[in-house]
Amino acid sequence: MRSFALDLLRSARLLRFALRCAIEFVPGARSEAGRVKAYRRLRTLIEREGVTYVKIGQFLAMRFDLLPAPLCEELARLFDGVAPVPFAQVRAVLEAEFERPLAEVFAYLEVEPVAAASIAQVHEARTHGGQRVAVKLLRPGIERVFAADMRIFRRLARLADALRLTGSISLTLLVDEFAKWTLRELDFPLEARMADALRQDAGPGVQVPVIDWSHTAPHVLTMEFIDGVSLARVADLWRSGGNDAVRARIPDFDAKVALHHLATSMLHSVFDRGLFHGDLHPGNILLRADSVGLVDFGIVGTLAGHRRELLATYYERLLRGDIEGSFRLLSQMWTPTEAADTAGFEREVKAAIGEWHRAIADPDGPLAATHWGKSSDKIFHAARRAHYTMHLDMLLFFRTMGQLHASFLMLGVDFIPELRAFLVDRARRRVVREFEPDDALQRIAGAVGIGAALPAELSALLQRGAGAQWEQRIQRIAQPRSRTASSRAIALALVLVSAAIAAGAPALLAQQRFLVAGTGALTLAVLALHFMWTLRGRAA
Repeated sequence: MRSFALDLLRSARLLRFALRCAIEFVPGARSEAGRVKAYRRLRTLIEREGVTYVKIGQFLAMRFDLLPAPLCEELARLFDGVAPVPFAQVRAVLEAEFERPLAEVFAYLEVEPVAAASIAQVHEARTHGGQRVAVKLLRPGIERVFAADMRIFRRLARLADALRLTGSISLTLLVDEFAKWTLRELDFPLEARMADALRQDAGPGVQVPVIDWSHTAPHVLTMEFIDGVSLARVADLWRSGGNDAVRARIPDFDAKVALHHLATSMLHSVFDRGLFHGDLHPGNILLRADSVGLVDFGIVGTLAGHRRELLATYYERLLRGDIEGSFRLLSQMWTPTEAADTAGFEREVKAAIGEWHRAIADPDGPLAATHWGKSSDKIFHAARRAHYTMHLDMLLFFRTMGQLHASFLMLGVDFIPELRAFLVDRARRRVVREFEPDDALQRIAGAVGIGAALPAELSALLQRGAGAQWEQRIQRIAQPRSRTASSRAIALALVLVSAAIAAGAPALLAQQRFLVAGTGALTLAVLALHFMWTLRGRAA
């Protein structure tokens, strides 16, 4: 009965919201000139309706593939702070979660929050052990309200899909995706685990707060308090008075050093770990003299291995101006709907990619022209017109990359050299990792069955490719004095043969490196097996 009454109440609120949109938003959105004001009115209406509507607005702010860029930008303002809940409710939440008086939970708790958002707010506190901490509390009653709203939205979405009101776009899937995304933000123990995971690989110069698990509960998250000045505040100082104004607030501040640490850590999280901070707006980045602190881990993105490789290769080709190759890779990240315009999508996306590359290749061009966000907006506009969609984690990735790039531009620092350097280093690390002896031996052991069936002509092929001098050196070094010596000989053979292959086919490697890498790895394994069996035969 209580759920029915709450559903009825929330349904009435939804009806009121719809009527207000019809009266205040729709008329203004009909003309190009009135859309900016209409988008602002819509954002204001959403703010009035509370948590679920704010979270929907934030969710839609990332759907560049479905909504116009100006609307997404306006909805992104919903990530900014909102009015906090009264301190009496804060006290009630803490005492209910820990089942004892507030004075026994914390030695001190600041009455005014340091930050307040749609689902939670943060207070500074001090534990009885003397540690300065940040205490994040879930807004009271938010879970019941959100569950009721989701029941209503799912019913409406199913009805809209049955009537095909949105064509090939499934509202039911969008609602389910939104619910899953928001429930992750409401799960404080999950956020704590994500913070722990991100801290392990944060890298030098980047601080992720340590979680205080003894003061963490389902609706309370306590962590180390990080001092620093938000990037938003630093950017304001930089615009008004340049470096001098910033250093008056943060002595010895070095923007390039601090942002280098941020970029290295974030790019490593994205491309190497596949687990990254998904809400990198300026309020969540705290700057110190030569380092950076990150806060708020309610939104964390994940990328599977194949997607990380796809994205890394895409950016590599994009940076060197391979428009055709970049488009082929980018098109694999999108899903065409029934009404997809393939030719139009290709034409517009290639134009956007080409324009961006010309901007980064122009040494005399304005730094703002290199912002990936501008090209990304055009790509998402093309996708929307051509009826293409993208997975939410990929959308979150592109949003995060845009935020990272914007962080550099806010302080007048070029992000492109950082991206280039990281991708070059990542490629180098992959090559080194491919030829580590232990890894090589494991791959060889897995290829025994294949090697046994290959013809003996591989021996002659090796001799022709490597030459007599290399063959003599290999035979001299790879004497089977022990199991360790044999392993080292096999590893050395792998390196020498790979060098011969690389030296003989640089053009092919440049154009088809993944095909060659796969074929080369198999060939190297087989050739090493040949040496191993030869050495064993001689020993016998």
